[in-house]
Amino acid sequence: MAIKMIVTDLDGTLLLNNKVLTEKTKEILIAAQKQGIRIVLATGRNYQNLKNIYQALKMDEFKTGAIVGVNGQETYFFNDASYEKGRMLTGEESMYLLRFGHRLLFEVMVMNDHQVKDCISKPMLWCKKIVFSIKHRDMKNNFEGWMQNHIFIRHKDKIDHDVNKVGYSQIPFYAKLWIPYIKRKLKKNFDVLVVSKGWLEIMPKGVNKGAGVLKVMEHYGINEDEVIVFGDGENDISMLEIIPQSYAMNNALDTVKKAAHYSCLSNEEDGVAKIVETLLGT
Repeated sequence: MAIKMIVTDLDGTLLLNNKVLTEKTKEILIAAQKQGIRIVLATGRNYQNLKNIYQALKMDEFKTGAIVGVNGQETYFFNDASYEKGRMLTGEESMYLLRFGHRLLFEVMVMNDHQVKDCISKPMLWCKKIVFSIKHRDMKNNFEGWMQNHIFIRHKDKIDHDVNKVGYSQIPFYAKLWIPYIKRKLKKNFDVLVVSKGWLEIMPKGVNKGAGVLKVMEHYGINEDEVIVFGDGENDISMLEIIPQSYAMNNALDTVKKAAHYSCLSNEEDGVAKIVETLLGT
């Protein structure tokens, strides 16, 4: 059956490591939309921070696709400009996660649509600024963790509002040691997702990209065998598992490669664009 919808993660999947789209990716995904194929961006980011990306892909002009944001917490449909937001973390849950992560020596980021509240030790902040200035100095777009409204908080501070999600950051080796413990302690009430090495995201239980993709499929009347999906992190597993034509990037985590049905080249090698190019027969 012909593919009618392409669903892709962004960071580590569609975007290069410096968080930009290649010209080839833009060209191929625009060509796909010209052929009537819907594009869906399924990401851990929120809809408000994706304007540069969906405009570069001309999704706002074609008005045929959708965005599944904050790991499935929100959906936006371009055809009728409708927006839905699901279950968020309460302030009480956020404070619990903040203090839990702080005790384990993680940097903890409490994230909303337009704000990041960052709890980080002074030595870790100093090291991070140095690494960031070197590794990401060519980065063109804002990304979560370094958006403009970025404030620093203490682990004892009160959070009196709902939030999208909570992120834990540490050096990969240290994070890997603690991931099994964190998942075990939090699994009853939260979903813990290893998005990349050294970066975890904690979501409300049952909020995931797979559920968001199913909602988009229902909205547009599309079957699972008419969809192709790409991802690289554990927050992509829920959608990779439910779609027969699912691809893990070559740079994906091992758990993600096991969940996907196929594999493709890495994000640095235009992996998504090359599969879609073959699909289009160009």
